[in-house]
Amino acid sequence: MKVGMRRAAAVTVAIAGVLLSLPLAAQDKTDEQIRKEHEGVPWEKAHVVESEHYTVKCNSTEEIAKRYSGVMEKLLDLYNSTFPNVYTKKMKWEVWVYRTRREFQERHSKKASVTAGYYSPWDKRIYTYHGLFGISGSTFNILAHEGTHAFQHSFLKSFHKTPEWLLEGMAVVFEGIEVGKDGTLSLKKPPRDRLVQVKVELKEGKALKLSHIVGEEAKPFTRRMYAYAGLFIWWLAKTDAKRRKVLDELLALLSTRGYEKNDLENLLRSHLAKDLAGIDKQWRAWIRKERAEYTGRTIPGGAYTSKLLRFSIKRPKSNWAMDGSKAPVDGECIVYLRKRTGARISVTAYVNQLPLSADELYLQWLRDLESGVTGLKVERKERLKLKGQPGFMIDYVGSEPRSKITTEKQRVALRAVVTTHHIYILRMQSPPEKWQENRDDFTRALERFKLLK
Repeated sequence: MKVGMRRAAAVTVAIAGVLLSLPLAAQDKTDEQIRKEHEGVPWEKAHVVESEHYTVKCNSTEEIAKRYSGVMEKLLDLYNSTFPNVYTKKMKWEVWVYRTRREFQERHSKKASVTAGYYSPWDKRIYTYHGLFGISGSTFNILAHEGTHAFQHSFLKSFHKTPEWLLEGMAVVFEGIEVGKDGTLSLKKPPRDRLVQVKVELKEGKALKLSHIVGEEAKPFTRRMYAYAGLFIWWLAKTDAKRRKVLDELLALLSTRGYEKNDLENLLRSHLAKDLAGIDKQWRAWIRKERAEYTGRTIPGGAYTSKLLRFSIKRPKSNWAMDGSKAPVDGECIVYLRKRTGARISVTAYVNQLPLSADELYLQWLRDLESGVTGLKVERKERLKLKGQPGFMIDYVGSEPRSKITTEKQRVALRAVVTTHHIYILRMQSPPEKWQENRDDFTRALERFKLLK
């Protein structure tokens, strides 16, 4: 979510969020509760909740509207306590939360196609939707991020003269908010998904230099850079008193004037006696040491479980090995291989953020297969219930020229499970001539796939 006056009419960011234990998060709700929240009421009859600093308008349930109102006031308290040295002018903001992402997209088509929410400085208003997104994000993460931009509006001299790495870096920091049992908010860890991204890129030798984000070599700010900017701001704010002085003094400067070319470098040399290249080495070392919670865990014996994504699976037999590749393909959570027969089993899980029905996803998959598979022959397709949830099956043969797995001809069995929370895709494949040899194992893998409550 970028902030901007002239360079953009609103602050918009695409966040990969973190799991939060806030009561409004969907992971603790029944399917019926979630359906009611998404049914809500027409926007014209949306619930309006007033508080000291925010007017929240939401057309989910009245309870959800009240919770978001309370969340916003708690977030503002946390922003103020995290940055107590900035002088903020008193403001009141609006927060519009639509009942579904679909409605958000319909009403804000230009912004909603690339973001989960945004802040408009012109209206002093945050726009987003009620629900989930990405791997582990929720409306709470979006509000934490966009609320930061609203907070920045209360003390920065100018959005237009503030670099994006600072605007977005501060907002990313607050994606890592944790919620205590008593409802208090705290910042104890960097945002999980951002940390994982940079750790993986460091491990693979693909990481950007800080000079590409905040220095003279800075490139146009892209989504990939959000994680770097956020972790750099976290490193300054939360790891050392001298580093914190750099950030505090920089924000103090920007409350009185726009950013100037050497502001950051001068402060780094003054307080840390290092240039950006020296800082980059220290920052990378910290990233490598920082622990990150991954989406799931492997268990001896070839099992995998993810509380975050609510599923578990076991390998069919001991002759199937977990794939140890560094980078998963298109969001795959777990992959099993039987190399002798060229067979492969994978599970992809992601948040059902619109949400989509099983019928909608089924038709979408059929269209995608028709356009993406060469020599496509659909052997079987059927809407059905799987694991007690709506779903579908598609069995087909063909080759996929754009596949990152193999471009060779394959026989594939797709099984999809669609819940109000998540979408799960089990993909079982092998060369056609090896299918019979793997068939029983594919059946066993499907039996061993379980949904967790």
